[in-house]
Amino acid sequence: MEASYEYTSLSHSRATRLIRLYPDANEDAPLGCELEEVSVDKPLPPYVALSYTWNNEEPSVKLKISASAGGDPAVTRILLITPNCAAALKVLRNSDLVRQHGLWIDAICINQACNDEKGDQVAMMATIYDEAKHVLVWLGSEWAPKTYQDVAPFDKRWLRKVCEFHNGLKGCMEFLLISLKRHAFRPTLRSMIIQSNTSSRPLTDDLRLVIDKEVLMHMMKAPYWARAWTFQETMNPSTKLLCQDSRHCPVYVLWYGLQQISFSSS
Repeated sequence: MEASYEYTSLSHSRATRLIRLYPDANEDAPLGCELEEVSVDKPLPPYVALSYTWNNEEPSVKLKISASAGGDPAVTRILLITPNCAAALKVLRNSDLVRQHGLWIDAICINQACNDEKGDQVAMMATIYDEAKHVLVWLGSEWAPKTYQDVAPFDKRWLRKVCEFHNGLKGCMEFLLISLKRHAFRPTLRSMIIQSNTSSRPLTDDLRLVIDKEVLMHMMKAPYWARAWTFQETMNPSTKLLCQDSRHCPVYVLWYGLQQISFSSS
């Protein structure tokens, strides 16, 4: 029988833990990691903080935690985590961002059985998220974008190009046609630009072509947005939305997409 992981007490009240997640391209492979103690009163190593919801789930998925670098099986212990947390970890372990940084997740980095430690960690929560190199938002497997391309067209940089073109800025067509060669969603925008000389469509029609309203509204129905901590955790200017293909995009693209949907519907 596999032994349960037992936390070592943190050395002081201003300490926390970071996760070193083991990469694995096999989606069905067990999740594994190491934990290391760090102090928020000292320069922190670069890390990423996960913002997600527990979904009222019971911890039931095994996470193997090693007490030594390299994952020695002799010192591996099991910590049970929620299915939603496990789903996020399976995506994150193949992310270049997490390979280069530590990871902070409340359910793993905090000893949930120790009320004193939980109190200390909650008091530092704002600092932990503020100091993170990036905050990654995980909406859950049902609501998170399947791929980066599902949300890339929401980016205000591309929407702005559509608006600029309609405003008649010289050179916008040539710039777009060249730059869109590198993007998988270029057919819609390229077609829009090429046809625009003979089309009298209003700007609102073109905005609807770029923004998939159904995709956006489905993401906004995620239980994540009802969390009490959502506002605080997403205030970091480098907050990113995690997609199921392990890529990510700035979370502001959602707000900008909603703004454009509202604009084009008025």
